Amino acid sequence: MKFLIIGAGSIGSFFGAKLALSGNQVLVYTDKKTSNYLLKHKLKLQDIGKTIHEVENFALASPLEKLLKVDESNLPNLCIISAKSYDLDSICIVYKPLLSKMKSLVLLQNGLGNEEVVYTHYPNMHIYRLITSNGAYLSSNGTVEHRGAGKTFLSPWYPNSTDEAHSIAKEMKNFVDALNSAGIPTTIATNSHAEIWKKAFINIGINAIGALTGLANGSIIQVNELTQYCEMAVQEAINVAKLLGVQLQNENYYLQDVYNVIHATSANKNSMLQDFIRRNPTEIEFLNGKIVILGKQLGVPTPINGLLTALIKGKEFSQK
Repeated sequence: MKFLIIGAGSIGSFFGAKLALSGNQVLVYTDKKTSNYLLKHKLKLQDIGKTIHEVENFALASPLEKLLKVDESNLPNLCIISAKSYDLDSICIVYKPLLSKMKSLVLLQNGLGNEEVVYTHYPNMHIYRLITSNGAYLSSNGTVEHRGAGKTFLSPWYPNSTDEAHSIAKEMKNFVDALNSAGIPTTIATNSHAEIWKKAFINIGINAIGALTGLANGSIIQVNELTQYCEMAVQEAINVAKLLGVQLQNENYYLQDVYNVIHATSANKNSMLQDFIRRNPTEIEFLNGKIVILGKQLGVPTPINGLLTALIKGKEFSQK
């Protein structure tokens, strides 16, 4: 298969590298620094066992105006957006001449409400969410390090259309088969909204606390006070999700899942902390900040998420 990844940061480069190493062709649009590196060098993948692989079939895509001139049969089979959530709206606009030629789009991002952003631009597109708890870090020397193994789910989120049900099911199966063949164990989520919220609970509990303290995931739970605030932030998010009608399991299941991810990715510095290290904006508005907004709408108190959001915004401001 041929894939296009828009925003090949740490996790996008990890997925792209794995897909390329298994024989797929991967084209990327990414930031200037990574683009300049890929013009001269090949991406490298360091797996969990510390073995380094040079990645073939992973390269910069042609400039947009040139890519648009190729025959539609030679366009990528699937586009994966792995840019930061706050860039999603602008990506939908900038890449519209290309994306409008494609029937499907996969979001490999943190946050809540991302699908609605895409839907406003492409109401007839098949929209999928790729949810993963794998940890990755893209170093300055062009090596993407796999720092924690986790589960991956493909969740469909698209306009209801029984006429297209068969093609959607086939498309999902082909993509999941490609991910499994690439060594990324992936299943199709049967409860899409629950899986999206489950991933959000993890990010809500870990990311802001890790970013504010500078701690890798595993170190967070070594401080009792941080563990308590992690749990309280997740509990507020669970309260909001319940009132929104999301079909959830027992609350302890989600709290335990947060701890499972922390242990599995103990050496990883979460994406929000990576943003601060690189002096980039964060996705706080799509995570803890989104819980605060929804809480106000529903009349649900969210003081811990409110505090974490304010502190992250303050830290962002201090870096300007």
